[in-house]
Amino acid sequence: MSRQRTADAEPRTLYVHRPVKNAAELTAWARSQGFDDTLKAEDLHVTIAFSRKPVDWFSIPTWGADEDIEIKGGPRLVEPLGDNGAIVLKIASDRLKYRHEEFLAKGASWDWPGFQPHVTITYRGTSVDLGRVEPYQGDIILGPEVYSEVDEDWASKAQTDHVTTDHLHAFSPQRPTALYDAVSVGEARRTRDGYLVADVRMARTGIYEYAGFEMGDSSRETVRVYRPPEEVFDQAAMGSFAHRPVTNDHPPQQVTADNWKTFAIGQIGGEVARDGDFVRVPMIVMDAAGISAFEGGKRELSAGYVCDLDWTPGTAPDGSAYDAIQRNIRGNHLALVDRGRAGSACRIGDGRTPTRSEAQPSPAPANQEEGGQDMADNNRSVVVDGISIPVSDQAAQAVGKLQNQLSDAQKSIETKDGEIDALKAGHAKEIEAKDAKIKELEAVATVEALDAAVAERTALLDEAKPFLADGYKPEGKSNGDIRKDALIGAGVLTDETAKAKSDEYITAAFDTMVSSGQRSDPIQRVVDNTPARSGDGSAYDKHRQRLSDGWKSPQPSQ
Repeated sequence: MSRQRTADAEPRTLYVHRPVKNAAELTAWARSQGFDDTLKAEDLHVTIAFSRKPVDWFSIPTWGADEDIEIKGGPRLVEPLGDNGAIVLKIASDRLKYRHEEFLAKGASWDWPGFQPHVTITYRGTSVDLGRVEPYQGDIILGPEVYSEVDEDWASKAQTDHVTTDHLHAFSPQRPTALYDAVSVGEARRTRDGYLVADVRMARTGIYEYAGFEMGDSSRETVRVYRPPEEVFDQAAMGSFAHRPVTNDHPPQQVTADNWKTFAIGQIGGEVARDGDFVRVPMIVMDAAGISAFEGGKRELSAGYVCDLDWTPGTAPDGSAYDAIQRNIRGNHLALVDRGRAGSACRIGDGRTPTRSEAQPSPAPANQEEGGQDMADNNRSVVVDGISIPVSDQAAQAVGKLQNQLSDAQKSIETKDGEIDALKAGHAKEIEAKDAKIKELEAVATVEALDAAVAERTALLDEAKPFLADGYKPEGKSNGDIRKDALIGAGVLTDETAKAKSDEYITAAFDTMVSSGQRSDPIQRVVDNTPARSGDGSAYDKHRQRLSDGWKSPQPSQ
């Protein structure tokens, strides 16, 4: 965690924020949504605490404060904040809300109702039609917490990027086919800091011819690919190259936030503009090793990008036929390479050598910069599973052979799959017939079981009837309940004693009662159930004795 060091622990005002590490993606999205002014990328952040009330900084827990936070998905809204033109992207993060509560628990103040994490996009958004803005849905990566004292005038000091008609940015997901284009380097120069800067012309329109296996279609000897002006100069396509990294050679994979530190040696600038038949971008190389490589002769560049290939054949405006069209071009990086190709003329795939002559779709424009380099690259790129990989000619031939073998193997597999499907269909019919027979037998078994249950119930009611009260209703009662009611009705058990008896006891007692056919004497039950009294010569005992000996006394004459 980055903290301002203090000489002691005296309470101070406190402002805590997390900077947005992938701010370039957010600013590109904002400009694609119509924001003419945005905060500088380095000023995009999420505020966590803003306490005008002095607080002891060192009393606040710091667990996780020095870690990045990656916010994926969740609800997003773009709304005004206040009445002074501020527009923010509201995001959802329970972790940030919990962290805010930790500051409040340690005495920090917060002068607004509630806390909603957000990224301020601009302080000059009054002209933006928010009804047409689609919220940014990509990942947001926040750096470690930064502590400072409250600066009441911070907003007025925040710098903004202003977009002109030549400053085109867009945010768009990458596409499935990864490609490379050779470009030329304009006149390079060194800055006072030692950085290397230059302008780059790239992305020219035209038709380019390549081997079929290079386009992932081994069934074709050649493929003619058309790059129409409406795709090359599409604002989203041009804007996607803004702020992309510069690399030393093409990396083995697309450059992302996860590997940027590994591959980047510089960056493309934000001024992306059309320049005649080309797209022009500025670039800067900031890595000493990359600058040394350039000055040592590694002077050519290759643009890495992804696109969709539309396999719809047609004819270009100049009458040339083509087999496929590049669409939805999206930049990924710009590589410094030993050998590019064709000077300022751009071609699909860095170092791809056309299978025919080295003809250009059109001659280089007369106003080409003096610093432009003529390039003739002997490397190629092959497309495997939609990914373009730069390789040598020999490797390209080997890959092409393997792709043909793979195509033949795939056809053989498809034939076998057809045979397997036929066998499965036959087995399915056999199984279906057997399932039908099983259901038929189960139905018979179910009817037989039902008949047996009805017979058992009828016999039980007949046996229990002599012991049950008139009008007894067995509906809703189990066989065990009927047996228990019969035993109670016959006086064999009482309600209380029946509750303590097991099902086995009830069944056995019922069967015994039915077999004997006897009911208990109700008078005897009363006598038997009458508690005994102690015989100590009491009047009760004497009365019982007189009743018992009464037959012995002589009877009066009639």
